[in-house]
Amino acid sequence: MLEKKCFTALILDSIEEWITNTSAWAGARCSTGRYSTTFCHLSPIARQAHCWLVCLSSLVVLFSFLLGPVLAQTPEHALPRKIDFREWENLRLESIDTRRSILDQDERFRPKAEVRKKILDRFHTEMPVAAISAVKPVVHAGTNICDRTAAVMHAILIKISGTNDCAEVTSTQLAAITDTLSLRYSNISSLKAGDFDGLTSLTGLSLDYSNLRSLPNGIFDELTSLTLLTVSENDLTSLPGGIFDSLTSLRVLELEGNYLFTLPDNIFDELTSLRVLDLGRNYLYTLPDDIFDKLTSLAVLLLWSNDLVTLPEGIFDELTSLTRLGLERNDLHTLPEGIFDELTSLTWLCLDGNTLDLLPEGIFDELASLTWLYLDGIDLDPLPEGIFDELTSLTLLTLSENDLTSLPEGIFDKLTSLTSLDLRENDLDPLPEGIFDELTSLR
Repeated sequence: MLEKKCFTALILDSIEEWITNTSAWAGARCSTGRYSTTFCHLSPIARQAHCWLVCLSSLVVLFSFLLGPVLAQTPEHALPRKIDFREWENLRLESIDTRRSILDQDERFRPKAEVRKKILDRFHTEMPVAAISAVKPVVHAGTNICDRTAAVMHAILIKISGTNDCAEVTSTQLAAITDTLSLRYSNISSLKAGDFDGLTSLTGLSLDYSNLRSLPNGIFDELTSLTLLTVSENDLTSLPGGIFDSLTSLRVLELEGNYLFTLPDNIFDELTSLRVLDLGRNYLYTLPDDIFDKLTSLAVLLLWSNDLVTLPEGIFDELTSLTRLGLERNDLHTLPEGIFDELTSLTWLCLDGNTLDLLPEGIFDELASLTWLYLDGIDLDPLPEGIFDELTSLTLLTLSENDLTSLPEGIFDKLTSLTSLDLRENDLDPLPEGIFDELTSLR
């Protein structure tokens, strides 16, 4: 350190001596009267300051010349690590804590903006990255990305090493991009048709928080390897028919937090590999009768915080692989009889925050696999006798914030696996004698 200080001092002394000598020499030339430049009219102190300025400017130019080639080799951006969304593929949902709801009791009734992603965040588990899919043959001769939406062009250039010139990108380079392309927070409001053309091996596309108001027809048509698509927290009010038809490999689709009022018929029909569908926090007030009929691989369906008043009969009948269904915070007043009868794989059901004054008898009778049932804040009174009798696998039951004034005798007798029961904020007084006697597993 001492050697560095001495070296720096030596350089500064040399510069100061040069400036002093230069200023004195220039002053001597001005004193002869043969020079009438602006410099000669300056005072000695001003002349010396002028020499300092010239010297510093020269040093800046010199360093720029020397460091230019080094800076040119520095990557334009260093991207932060992103979660590999392919961790969704195995859907290890059994890792969720069975003693709590996906939305905690104090979270269920917060404003929508405060519960962003709380459902999905608890589904994520760290998983090994799946093998990268092989690059597929290019179907078109060349692709000019310079005409694409600026944010899209920039995101593509980041993925391609060795070039910063959009005109130099080849179709082979586009087809070689295999991971997730992120356009989150890009504030683009709209996309151009063809923005994603040529990205035939892309496996993930994130368009969250981009202020998107619409999607062009065919925008996803060439993304045939895509397994994850997130278009959450935008301003979409509708979806073009057939917008997802080419995404036959898609496993996760997130459309949460938009302004969707209705869905086109058959919008999901080609998504036969889909495992997770999030439609939460939209304004859906009705659903087409057969909207989910082709989603036979679906494991998670989230319809929370919409404006649904009723559900079409049989709307869930083809979802035999479904394990999680979120219907909380809608405006449901009634449930069709047998609405859940075909959901024999269902383990998690949330109906919180609706106004289901009365549940149909036998509404849960076919849910033999159900382990978590959330019925908080739905204005229940009374409970039908035997409504829980077939739920022999149930481990968690929440009935808080209802209008219950009494409980039928033996209402919990068949729930021998139950470990958690929440009856807070009801008007239950007194409780039937021995109401909990059969709950031998209750903590």
